[in-house]
Amino acid sequence: MLREACGLWHGEPLAGLPGPLAQAHRARLVERRLNAVQAWLEAELETGRHAEVIGELTVWVSQYPLLEPMRELLMLALYRGGRQAEALGVYADARRALLEQLGVDPGPRLRELHLGILSGDPKLAAPAVPVGPAAPVAPGSGPGGEPGGPAPVPPAQLPADVSDHTGRDALCAALGADLAPGGPAMPVVGLSGLGGVGKSTLAVHVAHAVGGQYPDGQLYVNLRGRGRCPPTRARCWPVSWARWGWPTRRSRRGRRSGPRCSGPGWRACGC
Repeated sequence: MLREACGLWHGEPLAGLPGPLAQAHRARLVERRLNAVQAWLEAELETGRHAEVIGELTVWVSQYPLLEPMRELLMLALYRGGRQAEALGVYADARRALLEQLGVDPGPRLRELHLGILSGDPKLAAPAVPVGPAAPVAPGSGPGGEPGGPAPVPPAQLPADVSDHTGRDALCAALGADLAPGGPAMPVVGLSGLGGVGKSTLAVHVAHAVGGQYPDGQLYVNLRGRGRCPPTRARCWPVSWARWGWPTRRSRRGRRSGPRCSGPGWRACGC
């Protein structure tokens, strides 16, 4: 997911917009991108894919020569790939750049990694086997179908919330109160209004705010209200359950059961 998210970045954010507000948002987005890239590359290293990320790390180090965390990851990737001399060269380049531009030595983490490479610290060795993501297992799906298998991971299907949501404070508070669990029935709230007024954004924002009160997770279904062919109820729920990791009933042909789309645009929408 981190790799896919980083691949969505294109060009400069808010390009051509002058002023301090645009510059502040631009700097914030760039910083968040760097954090996401660093988390992605760290995950790649921890799963034994050091050879695949050396080229990517080399590009980032050339773009941000003073960014020590990227230097650390590149040194570690080179060392785990059997290229100890090049890893030490990365440290030498970092020390030279920091002294020439800032007049300081590398930080303690970079120095510690340098010493670890020199001494062949076994803690720096690559994982023996690449680690893959664990698939959620439904209850009762153990050997022979007996209960006691691992519980499914609670779904978290909500789209990302906006970081600077403003306005509608009173409505958000009222919706949060209406959605508080604990009553005799499951609360249900519907939002109506003209297209483009922010119904979806408000719903996602409130859902994130009350999500902690629903530890069983959150499901999300795109009803394609503006499309030519909205999905039927029978098609929505099997998709949601499948994403959660629960098995769905299938027809003899192997497809998920449910009526085929009969709308006028079913060929175009791919139903």
